[in-house]
Amino acid sequence: MKDLTIGSVKKHIIQFAIPVLVTNMIQLAYILINRIWAGKILGNDAIAVVTIASVIIYAMFSFSIGISIGVSTVTGQYFGAKKITRVKRTVGTAFLLTTVLAIIMTVVIQIANKPILELLQTPHSIMAISQSYMNWISYGFIFLFLQLLITFLFRSIGNTKYPLIASTISMVVNAVLDPFLMLGIGPFPRMGVDGAALAFVIANFVAFAIGLYLLKKHGKVLDITWKRFFKIDPPMIKAILKIGAPTGFQNVIISLGLSIGQFFIDKSGTDAVAAYGAVSMVANIVLYYSWSISAAISAITAQNIGAEKLKRATKALRQGYALMFYFTLVVVLISIIKPEWLLVLFLKGNGNQAFEIGKIGLRSVAVSYLFMIMLVSFDSFYNGAGDTMAAMMITLFGTWVIRIPLMWYLDKLYGVEGIWLALGLSNIISGVVSFIYFRSGRWKSKGVVNQNN
Repeated sequence: MKDLTIGSVKKHIIQFAIPVLVTNMIQLAYILINRIWAGKILGNDAIAVVTIASVIIYAMFSFSIGISIGVSTVTGQYFGAKKITRVKRTVGTAFLLTTVLAIIMTVVIQIANKPILELLQTPHSIMAISQSYMNWISYGFIFLFLQLLITFLFRSIGNTKYPLIASTISMVVNAVLDPFLMLGIGPFPRMGVDGAALAFVIANFVAFAIGLYLLKKHGKVLDITWKRFFKIDPPMIKAILKIGAPTGFQNVIISLGLSIGQFFIDKSGTDAVAAYGAVSMVANIVLYYSWSISAAISAITAQNIGAEKLKRATKALRQGYALMFYFTLVVVLISIIKPEWLLVLFLKGNGNQAFEIGKIGLRSVAVSYLFMIMLVSFDSFYNGAGDTMAAMMITLFGTWVIRIPLMWYLDKLYGVEGIWLALGLSNIISGVVSFIYFRSGRWKSKGVVNQNN
């Protein structure tokens, strides 16, 4: 438990961000391990099943992240305001709300997995195993959502080390169980790709169990009791959903936008697709680093908004952006001067068509990364301040009003070069809009503490 309303802001950001960055890398490895085992052991059909299922899982996971962010904002602001009774009310309500959400999502998958898979144009040859895989995965939603909630609860009180412990152990469990359950090694049954799903469920249960243990032993103000868990608290549910629902929808908007953007690239040919994938991976390098900083900005902002220390909250925003800026500037300069240094990590052979397209693309979008991280930093700040509706509307504007129409129009005029231009312009415009909204000061009145006195 750490009071982020006192002490060095920069020190808090760095200490907070490092475990988050490692956790993010572990979660990425978590996804890759399932895909690697499925592809290497079971072949292309298995990797296709995992890939298709990940689209569905991400959509549901995204909304759960939104609710968890809402919980962490409410908890952080009450913790910063030293209103511990309300912190405890928030925790109990959050566990109940997340459990209900997980059950609903599980039932939806169990009942409607075939129509959902058909909507995604799943090939008939893998429909049956895709349905089975999704059924198994859905059994783990309750553990996945609750361990995610625990992660954000710890972050709200300034603790990022315990979620790192839980994520590390669960990833090891997942990696070890995958081949045993897929191939039926030793006493385990041979389950094929369903084995990967069961390993995922078990690993998430382990992460949840460890997280719950650490929460009860070290969470102090976050400790959950059965009495609070079963208590329905309508005002607190409303406060959580008011902040969390827009963030959940924002994540879904981003997911849909990426899918449509992929459509424009796909029709440009395999070389363009490969180049787009490589450029996206460079953007992800910037984003994964920035997301770890943004988590710190959000947590510090929430506590300081609750404590009515607006200047300190904005200081966290400035210093967090500065830490993102210096790292991103290095990536931008390399992307412009020597893009092949980055592209060679993701593409084979300098000089082929995909590589040349990637070099043009990377140079075209590189400068816009400085505005992309501006959007990331302001987005996390607005989440911490409780103004998630603004973050959602800016994302909606940047994705559906700017990016998608520009991609459609410029693709017709310039082909794949137009797509790069559309990506860069949408990043710049979204970043500028976020800054303009910040200058308006409207976010100052969105704190849940002042609204619920």
